[in-house]
This record gives sequence, structure tokens and C-alpha cells, in this order.
Amino acid sequence: MSLKIRKRRENKQTNEKQDQKKTLLSSDLKQNEQSLKEIFSDCYDVIYHSYQFSEDYKAHAVVVFCETIVQNEKANLLKEVMQVLVTHEVGPAKEVDISKVKEFFTHYGVTSRAVKVVDTLEKMTDKILEGHFVILFDHWHKVLTYDAFAVEKRSVGEPQNEVAVVGPREGTIENLTKNIGMIRSRLKSKNLKFKNKKFGNETKTNVTYAYLDGTVPEDTLEEFEKRFYEIDQEEVIETSCWPYCKGWY
Repeated sequence: MSLKIRKRRENKQTNEKQDQKKTLLSSDLKQNEQSLKEIFSDCYDVIYHSYQFSEDYKAHAVVVFCETIVQNEKANLLKEVMQVLVTHEVGPAKEVDISKVKEFFTHYGVTSRAVKVVDTLEKMTDKILEGHFVILFDHWHKVLTYDAFAVEKRSVGEPQNEVAVVGPREGTIENLTKNIGMIRSRLKSKNLKFKNKKFGNETKTNVTYAYLDGTVPEDTLEEFEKRFYEIDQEEVIETSCWPYCKGWY
């Protein structure tokens, strides 16, 4: 047996084992939503929006996305995304039902390279981390994902106080959400957690810390969070103020 054939068989066996480990989605909307909330616990930038549509608004859907790595949310996201997917006017929300959605994608497939139909929890999780809107419907064991990735980067060269000798010339900007998005675009892991707290009675500054769940020692994380949440209501204006916060040292 040639080395090439043997390698091909080994790869096939590996792929089959990986497929066996994948978790198929349920046709229960609430169950799928709960699974995502467990995966993205302590990820405050993962957003869930519930929608009702079809006649008498009996059908339910949930749109899930990571707000730090997607384009600005639209006012009527579900309808606008559906219009993009089927490439024709779908009409008022009451004229769209889940049976039509399932029938369309079963018989015609996707109509755009930006759209995917996935049926496993792992793929759905990956799509959210890649900057997709994920649309979950009740009574359907598949979800639609729509690529809306957008991360703002520093456009005027690298910052002078963060000069890099080698590697990319990317630097943070003066916007917390966009900085988190830049980190997420580099590290697409479900274990990357972000926690947020607002400091200051006057400034009300949002301060966020990040960590990799399962990588940081639990006792180190526990001590850090203890100090973080015990800090008094200091007026934090910028990062240079942080070392002077009461209770941090």
C-alpha cells in the first residue's frame, strides 16, 4: 500500500471520528438557545434577540451574534436578512413562516456565498465566533448563518508607544467594543471570556477583562476577580489610573 493511500485512509478515519463527536442541533429552539448560553457564559458581547413572525406571530426565532465583530445591527434584522437569503421580497413578517423557510432551503439551498446552513452545535458556535448572525428557528434542527464580520482597525499607522519590530502593525483604538472585536478576530475560541464592570459615580467608565477559560489557574482567576470586584467606586478615566485604584494592591 502506497504512503499516499495510507495517509488518505488515516485522514478519512480521523474525520469520521470527529464527525461522531459533533452534537446535532435539536428542533427545540429553547434547547439550542440554552446550549449557546452555556457555551458563551461570561461573554457579555454575545447578544440574543428574540423575534416573532408568521400569521398571528406564532412562530419564534432567535438571532445570536457577537456584537464586537459584526456590522452595526439593523432595526429589523430578521426580515432584512431573510430578504438577502431568498433574493426576493418576503413581505410582512406575518407572511413568512418556518415551513416556507425550511422548504426553500431544502429545495433550493443557499443563494449567497455569505450564507450557510449548519446542523451541529460546534459549527454554529464557530460561525458566531467568525462574525456571523446565527438565526435559530423553532421546530427546525438547522440554523441559518449570515456573514456580517466587521472589525475596525487603526488606519493611521501603528501607535508610537507600541512599536513592533516584527509581526502585524495593529494597535488598539479609543473604543472598547472595537478593541474587544480585534482580540476576538485573532482568537476565535469559545473559551475566550470577557467580563465587564462600570466604574465611577461620575465617569461611569466600562472596564473589561478577558481570560481563557481552562487555561488560567482557577486560584489566580479567583484572586484577580476578588480584587477587581472589591475596588471602590473610583473615577477611572484611562488605563494609567488603574494602578492607583483603592483595593487593587
